[in-house]
Amino acid sequence: MSTDLSRVALGRWGERRAAAEYARRGYRLVDANWSGSGGELDLVLEAPEGTLVFCEVKT
Repeated sequence: MSTDLSRVALGRWGERRAAAEYARRGYRLVDANWSGSGGELDLVLEAPEGTLVFCEVKT
């Protein structure tokens, strides 16, 4: 059980680090851990020029 919790904590840490790096580069976080009928996206961002970026974070 603690291994699963550690894996989740590590994943969340990685997502926060990725979001911070994107923000540093001028991207705007639109949503995090978005889920729909087709699955889940870790980060949904808007690039400085307006392009939507979908990011799957691997830690």
